[in-house]
Amino acid sequence: MLNKSMLILLLSIAAGVIAQLVLKKGTFELSNFSISSLIPFIKSILTNYYLIFWVLFGGISAFLWLLAVSKIDLSVAFPIAQAGGIILVVVLSYLFFAEAIMLYQWLGILLIIVGIFLIGK
Repeated sequence: MLNKSMLILLLSIAAGVIAQLVLKKGTFELSNFSISSLIPFIKSILTNYYLIFWVLFGGISAFLWLLAVSKIDLSVAFPIAQAGGIILVVVLSYLFFAEAIMLYQWLGILLIIVGIFLIGK
């Protein structure tokens, strides 16, 4: 069973991953950037709901991270957060954005999972 601190860490990871996914989705709606179109480009950023949610979920992730590392050793929390984020972003990018996952990426994910297991022991 998960203790409260680990649950907070997992929620921080989930919020960070959601932030990355909405950031990617938000970039699809940005106008093309050039120096001559700087004002419209900035306007497209400030009115993009996906980018607003990116900031919101990024802030939630940071707040939860603060809570998590106040209770969990950084040498444990950081590798779990980084590895968990990588795995989730790769898999969810495949599902939501049809990004390819190559065999070597699957092997890397397997190694990450083994590493998390060893760090968490």
